[in-house]
Amino acid sequence: MNTQTNIDIQLEGFGELPSDSSKSRVKKAESPIVRAIKTFSLTVGLTYFLICLMYICFQDSLLYKPSNKIGRVPVHVGHSFMNLILETSDNQKINAWYVPSGLNKGTVLFCRGNKGNLSNDLDVIETWNKNGYNVLSFDYRGFGISTGKPSEDGLYKDARAAYKWLKDNKLTEKRFILHGHSIGGGVASKLAVEIDCDGLILESTFTSLKDLTRMKFWALPTDIICFSEFPTTERLSAVKAPVFVIHSPEDPHIPFRMGQKLYKAAGEPKMFLSLSDGDYDFPIYDSQYTRSLASFADSLERH
Repeated sequence: MNTQTNIDIQLEGFGELPSDSSKSRVKKAESPIVRAIKTFSLTVGLTYFLICLMYICFQDSLLYKPSNKIGRVPVHVGHSFMNLILETSDNQKINAWYVPSGLNKGTVLFCRGNKGNLSNDLDVIETWNKNGYNVLSFDYRGFGISTGKPSEDGLYKDARAAYKWLKDNKLTEKRFILHGHSIGGGVASKLAVEIDCDGLILESTFTSLKDLTRMKFWALPTDIICFSEFPTTERLSAVKAPVFVIHSPEDPHIPFRMGQKLYKAAGEPKMFLSLSDGDYDFPIYDSQYTRSLASFADSLERH
């Protein structure tokens, strides 16, 4: 007869009720202050992220302010001119005006600012013509009747197309000067590194776009989210031609100290003009401005 023996095997820890010390602790409810801080932090973080995202998406709209309406043309101020449509290396069509001077001391390629169109350049054209120089001014892509959409690389291509027309027509064989205003200074400085010119004029120009956006949007990580650079300062060491920097202490858009930094970075020979006229947007009404342009241009020797 088989006998079955029940053997109790006790394993340590089994069958025991958990002690008070091993009970799961109940998570304490957050206080209203903690919840408010977390909600505030999340809201601020999300808002900051959205602001950065908006800047990334709309930075070109903030930078470029083109106008498609051509208000005046050179004949309205008594100058004959050639209305040109130039083709860029990426097949865009840009509008340019070539205004000759009877004295023909040389030729100026004017790289304009980030607002308006060619209609706003007539005063500068008039100033150079009175000083005896031919002028070619052009609209960047997306400005005036020029095709395309503006971008840093696109503006460089536009300037190269304008220069090519001048060179093909033998208009760079006498004194040839690059004159850049505002963002056009960044364009002109790029071209001055690539081609042979006799002088470079930087008027109301920033040191670099990242420097400017860092100042204007100081709370944003602009070094990361600003995609355009226009690094004028770092290019000046490679510019062999004389440099003339023009700036106004009253310029509310581009700090005067940026003009001073550009002058410091430029090699010799160089000139600096501090505009005394508070109306910095129209320095042609400052006789010192007109005389200084003539003095700088006439002093240049053909390379």
